[in-house]
Amino acid sequence: MLCIRSLLWRKCRRDKTVDNRVAYAKQAENCKSLIFEYERSKELELIKRSNLGAFYRFVNKRLTAKSGVGPLRHAGSGDVIETDDSKKASMLNKYFGSVFVPGDGLLPEFSSRVSQDTFINSIEVTTGRVLCFINKSKTGSAPGPDGIPVFFLKQFKFSRSDTVSVEIS
Repeated sequence: MLCIRSLLWRKCRRDKTVDNRVAYAKQAENCKSLIFEYERSKELELIKRSNLGAFYRFVNKRLTAKSGVGPLRHAGSGDVIETDDSKKASMLNKYFGSVFVPGDGLLPEFSSRVSQDTFINSIEVTTGRVLCFINKSKTGSAPGPDGIPVFFLKQFKFSRSDTVSVEIS
């Protein structure tokens, strides 16, 4: 189908008759509808499989951009379009620097959400709560601010959970 369309396009470019243009337009429309039907069938097949991971992979492939920021047009100069990444970054920096101004240093007033006599006197941390939290943590997730990976905590949870609960309390 695509080969026939390409052949008709070359023929249409060489000999610009109405018949050649109509033949190319019909073939191009036929190719477009076949491609649409193929993609539609693939999407329906994906839905019927009920595989959430495959669905997210499919969607994410279509969401990712090939380049971060597209070409930018200079303000006021009309037809000048910038494609160089460093010049685009400079243009954006200059624009956002002009739009967002530094604050006056004054913080807005916020009303208190709790009564004035509410205090946290103590936090009860038990070995069971520490173990529960470690068990709920995902092994592949990023380490916390202490830099200790979750898989390490899970590996040694029984030998260290009582020490952690004592150190926090």
